[in-house]
Amino acid sequence: VMTKEVLTAHPEASVVSAVDMMLGERIGCLPVVEDGALVGMLCETDCLRYLSRLIHSEEERRSLE
Repeated sequence: VMTKEVLTAHPEASVVSAVDMMLGERIGCLPVVEDGALVGMLCETDCLRYLSRLIHSEEERRSLE
């Protein structure tokens, strides 16, 4: 079931704002739209990959201290 009003994100939107929108609206994917044209999709898996990179980067930084 889809709604008539589709929530979208702009390509320059922050990851935090996109994730907050996805969580708040309980949606798993968010179309990325620029000038009325679809330019991508942000999905839960993309967000998890980003989180994983952040965690690994932080762990690496701590191991160098």
